[in-house]
Amino acid sequence: MRQTVTAVLIVVLVAVAVGVGTALVVGARQEGPPPPRPGREEESQPRSVPSLTPAQREQAIAIITADARLKALLGDRPWRIEKMGAWHTSTGRVVGAGAEVALSSPATLEGEWLGMHWDESLWPPYLIVPQRAKFSDVSHLHVLVDLDREQVVAVFPGVGAKLEGPIEYPPGYTPPPVRPSGD
Repeated sequence: MRQTVTAVLIVVLVAVAVGVGTALVVGARQEGPPPPRPGREEESQPRSVPSLTPAQREQAIAIITADARLKALLGDRPWRIEKMGAWHTSTGRVVGAGAEVALSSPATLEGEWLGMHWDESLWPPYLIVPQRAKFSDVSHLHVLVDLDREQVVAVFPGVGAKLEGPIEYPPGYTPPPVRPSGD
């Protein structure tokens, strides 16, 4: 009797195992996105992109509008803020606002610009690098505003602008070597 029960139990377990195995194979043939790789759950979860509050947008606009460096670069040329969003670290911590400033017509702009070195091991995660340069065919400027420090910390020309002559850096400053993209 005990051998019969054991034999029946083995047959039932084999049937269950075959059924589960069949279900797994059939499930593997289903269409849709592949399941996440084990140990990579964080990569499969979409990151939310930070956004600015209305108060932060207003603060950034006020800082951009009052910035003496932008006033000196733009002179009396008409301009408007075309786009604005949160400027943040790779972990989503908001540093400030990033704005695209559109000029009413392309212009040649000469004066002091603000470049930066990005380093997320610091807080704030950037170092400002003032530089003098002349650019032609400037139709847009990219402006970064640190909302905690309440200041414009980067101003550089948009795509399509042409550098006219050398960039002058502060005395004693050496720009880092240009690394190929993907590093």
